[in-house]
Amino acid sequence: MKIKQLTITLFSLLLLALATSAQVSQDTIDAHKAAVEQFRAAKDALFSDPATTPITASQQQQFDGLIYFPVDYAYRLNATYIPESNPRRERLNLSNGGTQRLIKSGKAVFTLNGIEYTLWVYQNDNLPEFTANPSQLFIPFKDATGAEQTERNGRYLAIVPPQQGGLFTLDFNLAANPYGGYDSSIPSVLPPPENVLLAPLPTGERKYDDR
Repeated sequence: MKIKQLTITLFSLLLLALATSAQVSQDTIDAHKAAVEQFRAAKDALFSDPATTPITASQQQQFDGLIYFPVDYAYRLNATYIPESNPRRERLNLSNGGTQRLIKSGKAVFTLNGIEYTLWVYQNDNLPEFTANPSQLFIPFKDATGAEQTERNGRYLAIVPPQQGGLFTLDFNLAANPYGGYDSSIPSVLPPPENVLLAPLPTGERKYDDR
C-alpha cells in the first residue's frame, strides 16, 4: 500500500489565508468554513485514490468520505509559539507498544474558553502522515471528547508557526486522525501526558468507524 499525504502547501493556505481581527465578520467566518470544507473534500479525494490512501482495499469499497465535526470558527485560535532554545529528541510511545524519538521543537500556548493551555510541538520524522514534508511540525494531542467520538489514540494537528516564535494560527478544525486510526497495523504516535487535555475539542476529524 502506497501512502502519501496532502502537500503542506494546502495546510499553509488554510492556516494563513484569513487575517486576524478583533471583530470577526460573517464574511470571514464563511470564508473560513469554505476553506476547511475545500480541504476536507481534497482529503476525501486522496482517500478515494488507491495510490494515495491509507485505508485498506476492503474499506475502500465502502468508503464514502471521512466523518467530521461541523466547522466552527471558535476553534480557529490565536496561539503563541515558543521555540525550544535547545531542541532535542524525546522518546514518545507508539500505539503498537514501541517508541519513536521525535524532536521537541517548541510549544504552543493558547486560550480556549478563558483557560490557558500549553501543547508541545514535535517535528515529523518519517511519519507516513507527513511524507510530503519531512520537516513538518505537528501537535499530537488527545482531548475529552472520548473514544466514542474521536480516535482513542489521539489526533494530529499540523502547524506552521512563525520562524522566530510569536503569534500564529492554531486551527483545530484541521485536526486529523493518524493513519493508525484507519489501519491499526500502522503505528500512531501517542500524545505525551502534557498534550492530553481535560477539555473536549469537538472539532476536526471524528473517529473512523469503518474498520
